[in-house]
Amino acid sequence: MALTTVEHDRYLERRVTSFLRERNVPGLRQLQVEVQGGMVIVRGHLNSFYEKQLCQHAIQRVAGVVSIVDEVTVA
Repeated sequence: MALTTVEHDRYLERRVTSFLRERNVPGLRQLQVEVQGGMVIVRGHLNSFYEKQLCQHAIQRVAGVVSIVDEVTVA
């Protein structure tokens, strides 16, 4: 049975969130993740541009991610 788009987005959202939480960067665990049609929207605040880069690279590594909308700010 194939997943609907909504089910696939929810599944992908859980996988991206889990992948970010597994990284050894506490700030990544606090980010908000939303998925729409394979497009990952990530929001929140990080302490450095390095952490922001880690976030983007981590998300890109998750299978099924079509694109990333980065709404993360750096304090």
